[in-house]
Amino acid sequence: QTLLDPNSVFRSHNHGVNVVLFRYQDLGDANRREENAANLREAIRNVAPSLPAPLLVIPDGAPPDWWQEIPNAWLLPPTQIEHWYPVARKHSRQGEQLGAIPYTEDYYLALGSSMVRAAHSLNKAQPKVLVLDCDNTLWQGICGEDGPEGVSLTEGHAALQRFAMRQRSRGLLLALSSKNNDADVLATFAAHPEFLIQPADITTRRIDWLPKSTGIASIAGELSLGLDSFVFLDDNAKEVSEVGEQLPQVLSLALPGNHAAFENFLEHVWAFDQLKITSADAGRAASYEAVQQFGKALQGSQDLDHFLQTLELVVDIHPVRQDEIARAAQLTQRTNQFNFTTIRCTEAEFESSRKDVFAIYVKDRFGDYGFTGLLSGKRNQNDYIVENFLLSCRVLGRGVEHRVMNWLGEYAAALSCQRVQFPFQNTPRNAPAAAFHAELPESPEALMALMPSA
Repeated sequence: QTLLDPNSVFRSHNHGVNVVLFRYQDLGDANRREENAANLREAIRNVAPSLPAPLLVIPDGAPPDWWQEIPNAWLLPPTQIEHWYPVARKHSRQGEQLGAIPYTEDYYLALGSSMVRAAHSLNKAQPKVLVLDCDNTLWQGICGEDGPEGVSLTEGHAALQRFAMRQRSRGLLLALSSKNNDADVLATFAAHPEFLIQPADITTRRIDWLPKSTGIASIAGELSLGLDSFVFLDDNAKEVSEVGEQLPQVLSLALPGNHAAFENFLEHVWAFDQLKITSADAGRAASYEAVQQFGKALQGSQDLDHFLQTLELVVDIHPVRQDEIARAAQLTQRTNQFNFTTIRCTEAEFESSRKDVFAIYVKDRFGDYGFTGLLSGKRNQNDYIVENFLLSCRVLGRGVEHRVMNWLGEYAAALSCQRVQFPFQNTPRNAPAAAFHAELPESPEALMALMPSA
């Protein structure tokens, strides 16, 4: 009733989250339960995209195949709650009989904590890079003293490696920062094929004797990512403190002294929580490998114009489809350096938007970077106003922004617009966008002729 009522609190609630929590067994008699569950899912599908706040759905006891991806709706399965906060006894027979209060006090605590944790995950920027120490973090022992064969993989360190690889599968890049000799670290990996993490899984590394803050800042520069998207893990509290003082934007965490506690500690770092994984997340590590290959080839090129001409750049621009809304919203939340306004949008705001919203896909001879840009705007009499333009840092330096402007000039001209306006909001982090914005002409014809400069 709350979902379907046009005057319900769900319709007027414009911050935080709305929650639908139900028990599958409460959806009627057994012969009607499946049909009622399908009707409930359809109501969520019809209503969630237009709600001003995200919808969190907790379906206790529903079959795994009941849920389908729905814009502006996030699933919090009971299995996740039990993973975060396992309780010995979930159900209360006495409470059920006396007042239809089905759970124990402990489980209500777990349920409430999980709701808050899920709400937090929907309202924070996701980290992009996990930087790991090596000695006594990835493995037990010091490879420079114990020798590559002398270190070991305890259950606690294996749990950390499993956790890191799970984060990689969700889109985080893995990096190493260790005070060591690079050859010793590589020899250690070679000596331990049982390690869950191998060098091929590491996007970049800084193995040297410099302060770790220096190495992490260097990694941020190499990947063109903001330091506030980094998480750093180290067993040494002194190293964590040094990074925290020099790079306060980085979330720097000291691992517990007992490696047996690693797994529990990591599972309760809320920064890693992510309820919905897009296809772009899953392919991010491979995409950054292409970025690194591009960077190396660019540095080795003697003629920039020739390099760009042979790049085989393909830029596809089309209206955002229904199945792309989650990624579109994610781009507005994550993109900072090349972003004209840094306006953050939710899936619901995209659903209700009456402006043009275009997805930008990019690929070149080094790789396919996928949905990595967004352009939104609207016509206003004889002007076309670009409300926002953003590109992932992964595709900068190729002339993508110029290709998009060429396309925009053609689009505005087809609408008989005489001028294209580009409102811009300066932030401490969008200097690359500001530099490009400063060179933009206003006429559609000039935009169509815009070319990257060497």
